[in-house]
Amino acid sequence: ERKAIAQYITEQWKDIDAVIGGQISIDIYPKGMDKSQIFKHIEEKENLYCPDEYIFIGDRTMEGGNDYPLAKVMNEMDNCEVFQAGKPSAEDGYKRTREILEELND
Repeated sequence: ERKAIAQYITEQWKDIDAVIGGQISIDIYPKGMDKSQIFKHIEEKENLYCPDEYIFIGDRTMEGGNDYPLAKVMNEMDNCEVFQAGKPSAEDGYKRTREILEELND
C-alpha cells in the first residue's frame, strides 16, 4: 500500500519524491534533498573531521529504497563501504547491524 501511495505522490507532484521509509512511514522530500545530501555537509567540515573511511548501514540500500541515494553516492567513492542490514524494515535489523559492526571491528 505504501509503495502505491509513494508512487502516486511522485507522479502527481513533479518537484517531490516519495519513497518507503521505515516500518510504517513514507519519506517525502523535494527532489534532490535525499539522504545523499549529507556528504555536502561532511565536505564543508572536512578540515575538522576527516576519517579514513565512511561506513553506512541501512535497511533499504537497494534501488528505490530510502537509503539508496546515500548508498549510491558512497558506492562511487573509494573510502566508503555500504552494508544492507537484513531485510527492509525487519524488526530484528538491529541484530544484523550489530553483526556487521562486530565483523568490522575484528
